Amino acid sequence: MKGEFRIKLHYDEPLCRQLEDTTKENQPVFTKGRHYRPDIRMDLYREDVYWSTIIFEVKYRKIQSIFQDKTKKQNRDTKSFCENQIRGYKNELHSKYCRGLDENFALRKLNPVDRVWVLNPTHHEGNIIDKEEEGIKLIQLIPGKNHQKIILELKEEISEAFDGELI
Repeated sequence: MKGEFRIKLHYDEPLCRQLEDTTKENQPVFTKGRHYRPDIRMDLYREDVYWSTIIFEVKYRKIQSIFQDKTKKQNRDTKSFCENQIRGYKNELHSKYCRGLDENFALRKLNPVDRVWVLNPTHHEGNIIDKEEEGIKLIQLIPGKNHQKIILELKEEISEAFDGELI
């Protein structure tokens, strides 16, 4: 393993709403979107440089209802509130600190969120809705069950975020 890697976890903490309120160590990302309070935010650091973020959302409703289109009503968005929230966390977060690159470049070109993990106890393998190509990972997480596979997937996810240098 090259260098030092750090992980900072934030539980139910609101995101900054403006660039000026961000800090490299505790609040490296901000959003102007309507969704600004993820269940869990994992900020990843390489050396002293903020690298990226993984968001975790816990949803108790059926996975199918989260990603099910609603009927259109007068040009309103047809996606469910939960889907808009999940996609908002994936696509509407920004950071000027990302990977230690030029601040303007990072703000304009980089998405600091590697992936949003949707943790759900009712998710079944036979009912998988694959959103990984969109940066969304659906994970069945049932209390009291063996989570070794999830732990391995999370290690791989973090390693991928660091360009494969951890595993």
